Amino acid sequence: MTASPYPVTQHQAVNLTAAITAPVSATVSPGVITFFDGATPIASAPFGSTGPIPVSQLSNTATATISTSTLSAGTHLITASYAGSANFLPAVSTPLTLNVNPQDYALTTPNPSITIKTERHLTTKVTLTSIGAFADQVALACTNLPLHATCTFDKNSLQLLPNGTATTNLTIDTDVVRGYASNHYPNQTPITLALLLPAGILGLAATRRRRLPLRLALFLLATLTTTLALSGCSGMYPASTPPGTYTVNITGNAATTGLAHTTPITLTVTP
Repeated sequence: MTASPYPVTQHQAVNLTAAITAPVSATVSPGVITFFDGATPIASAPFGSTGPIPVSQLSNTATATISTSTLSAGTHLITASYAGSANFLPAVSTPLTLNVNPQDYALTTPNPSITIKTERHLTTKVTLTSIGAFADQVALACTNLPLHATCTFDKNSLQLLPNGTATTNLTIDTDVVRGYASNHYPNQTPITLALLLPAGILGLAATRRRRLPLRLALFLLATLTTTLALSGCSGMYPASTPPGTYTVNITGNAATTGLAHTTPITLTVTP
């Protein structure tokens, strides 16, 4: 058994080659070798030639090779197994100790569970941490957002340097328009304003049926104008996320290495 390169870095392709040898007086017939990581099969590869073979090419040795980049960081015992044939007995190679050096990144958040009132937002941090001198540009995104929720990052992409960390702020808003409630009625709810609006309209209608003092009529007009300004010209409010518990996925995708990681956030939306 041989491995190239050796040692190998995590996510890097390594070629594993097994050589099978018959007695000097015999010729290796075609067959298949299966490679194992401990007791777990990795892949199989054929060895030997099929069809007529010139005498000059007859040999008692053949090789089989596979390539893999999925071995995890750490130490692996790699073996090659031959199931045997009508002419040859089964055989298993001596284990090859293969060291896979770590090179990856971790995607984390200090708040895996957050609670937000509907029509409000909350900001939390997202951190990337280099593992084993990993370096790459990592793009961030949110998936599996609930209805009408929005997700924004201060930085949508972070440059991660070897053995370093990179952090950005993530804001999740439970309103289709980010920050709408906070900007339009920070100390009131849409329900309060919705009640004020009809009151102002009814007040103005009353002035038509009764001759109210000018000051009172102007006061009612000012109330209606203020209510409309607070609630928006149309009096309509943006849609918001229904109360409930949701799972939002924060994803990272590395540009060069293609490594992708996901971390879930449990989002609880309250009335």
